[in-house]
Amino acid sequence: MSEEKKQKMRCICAGKSAVETVDIPASAEELSRELTRRNVQKATAILWQVNEIRCGRWQQGTFSFPDEAPLNTKLLIELRIFSETSELHLRRENDRLIGRFRIDEEGEAAEYVDTLARFWGSRSDAAREEEQHSAWMTLRDPERKLELTLPKMEDGTENPVYVGLVTRSYIGIHTTGQAGYVDHRYCRIAAADMEEETNG
Repeated sequence: MSEEKKQKMRCICAGKSAVETVDIPASAEELSRELTRRNVQKATAILWQVNEIRCGRWQQGTFSFPDEAPLNTKLLIELRIFSETSELHLRRENDRLIGRFRIDEEGEAAEYVDTLARFWGSRSDAAREEEQHSAWMTLRDPERKLELTLPKMEDGTENPVYVGLVTRSYIGIHTTGQAGYVDHRYCRIAAADMEEETNG
């Protein structure tokens, strides 16, 4: 990661943001309807299920996952469906999905900080070559026996060894007058290579 990118991640930025409460039945059809109603065209999905964490895409009105299995809301605990400008964050409560939809660039004035957290695992030279024309990329950490398959980044020109998640944290003022984070959302998957690192 360049010094310029590092500095940008550390700054307090100003913009606009709007939040709306969401409460829908826990079904794939209702979830799709909600995303369509919110005009979410293309987004990354992270699902926490009782048996695994799944990463996928929402595009053209449908979900796709690397294992090609459909979305099963019966196994769902929590989900985040996010893009550069918005995020739908829902948790399962009995037979409902409850949470919020946050969209930037409209609504009230907001201050925020973007941070990048690197995922465990990396992509070997062979894996990067093999995944060159795939819609997915797999991070592996052999020592911890971890593997995570993610959608490839929107900017197809980068083919990084390390990958991370950019999170936007919104700043608010508590009733005591102290500033702190009041909400956060996922923004994008991004390259997390450091200039001084090499793929050994």
